[in-house]
Amino acid sequence: MSLVLARAALHARPTPAAFTAVSQRRLASSSSHDEHHHDEHHGSEGTDYGKESGFLTPFWGSAFALAAVTAGFYKFAPAPGDELYITRYIGQFKTPSEAWARLNEQHLIAITDEGEAHLLQASATRPPTHRYRYPQRFDFASPHLTAVGSEVDLSGVVAKGCHQ
Repeated sequence: MSLVLARAALHARPTPAAFTAVSQRRLASSSSHDEHHHDEHHGSEGTDYGKESGFLTPFWGSAFALAAVTAGFYKFAPAPGDELYITRYIGQFKTPSEAWARLNEQHLIAITDEGEAHLLQASATRPPTHRYRYPQRFDFASPHLTAVGSEVDLSGVVAKGCHQ
């Protein structure tokens, strides 16, 4: 008999009225979180917020003191052109501007020389080489009927690739 009741419970479907009641209950925000709402949270019993402190807290006292110090500093601070003891003290340890100008000029000259050397090396090419197709033609010239000084002495010329 229990088997018959179990099958009946599995095949039993909720009626549409029961389904809409459950869905409406879940969509409502006040009833969807009932487990979180307790009676002690509602009402003003047990809530004591204390007295508002206003501008007498340590934060505001520090803020007012800082504002007063800042205003006093700007009122009594020296002008930018005034010579102060701090400026003179720092000036003792500072390198003079003439020394920096001399160092910058030396650096400029060194960089210019290096740039010129780099350009010279980058633009360097081999000297042109004249290659003749038939270097044996130097020997074909006739020694007769040539005017004095019109012929170049080619006795020291050695053609590459020419085997003698």
